[in-house]
Amino acid sequence: MKRRAGGRVDPPYFDSVRARRDARLAALTASEELRGFVDPFVDGGAAALAVLQRFPDASVTLASTDEELVATWEAVRDEPEAVIRSMRGLVGGHGPAQFAAVRADAASAGAERAARFIYLRGAAAPDARGRPPVDVASATMGRGDVVFDEANLRAVSALVARSDVAFERLSPFALLPRVQEDDLVYLDTDSAGAVSAGPRELRSLVGAITARGGQVLATAELTGLTVVADGLWGSGNLRRALAREGADGRS
Repeated sequence: MKRRAGGRVDPPYFDSVRARRDARLAALTASEELRGFVDPFVDGGAAALAVLQRFPDASVTLASTDEELVATWEAVRDEPEAVIRSMRGLVGGHGPAQFAAVRADAASAGAERAARFIYLRGAAAPDARGRPPVDVASATMGRGDVVFDEANLRAVSALVARSDVAFERLSPFALLPRVQEDDLVYLDTDSAGAVSAGPRELRSLVGAITARGGQVLATAELTGLTVVADGLWGSGNLRRALAREGADGRS
């Protein structure tokens, strides 16, 4: 597949440098035959965006049990200009008093709800993992400015709107029936959902995905995975797909 033209597209809200680095590497490590991509613990969504830029025809599924996060992605896709208008007001009035007031106001909906999430995440102190918090309701202010890029948000909206992207409010194991053979499942083990799941559940998830014929790519070593790139571990299904491509390239 040809890479989609245009500059790099990053998550529509603030994400850590490491998460974005791992995401770009994950997209480059994926098999050239990739058709389906699943992120069952979506946090920033950088991996999905990187995959869509490399594989424009891929079917992508982003899943989380965090209602605020999923609603934000849907609003970015469906009403980007309304989200941007709401963000302009929040950025212009940013300060400790506004941060506290916005954090306490969980009654917003649609574009305003998405702007609330983007604003709080873009101005919050990092959590215990050193990453922007997903649970913005408990965030503390950590920045004097707000990390937000209007042009990037429009680019995300356009990319997602014209691509085959599904957003699911499901737990990873509830999502398993959607995983098809040769789908690439990305496990960002430092994401909030993966940390909450714990090592035992992650190991079980790797086994269940592999049994369905899916390929696993993770940001940490788990049972059944071995190194496939700098800081990334892959399952046997993924390694075999990459080996076939290597053999084909030498023939």
